[in-house]
Amino acid sequence: MTHVLETLHSKYERELSENADCKVKLFVFAKNPAINLWDKLGFKRVGSIATPKLAKVFGSSYDVYVRMERPL
Repeated sequence: MTHVLETLHSKYERELSENADCKVKLFVFAKNPAINLWDKLGFKRVGSIATPKLAKVFGSSYDVYVRMERPL
């Protein structure tokens, strides 16, 4: 993932200098252990969305989406 972020940054370096608000955004379930990886890679939690219908069908691990962002 670090390689992908670095590649994106170098590929869009010119656009980034013109638009400082360029971000990588993702959604991850709050109880997914991978959320710790995203934290370590510099993603910040900026919001969450309750997903009661998914939780009802798939279980409590799917009850909340967390929106995360990181500057490119």
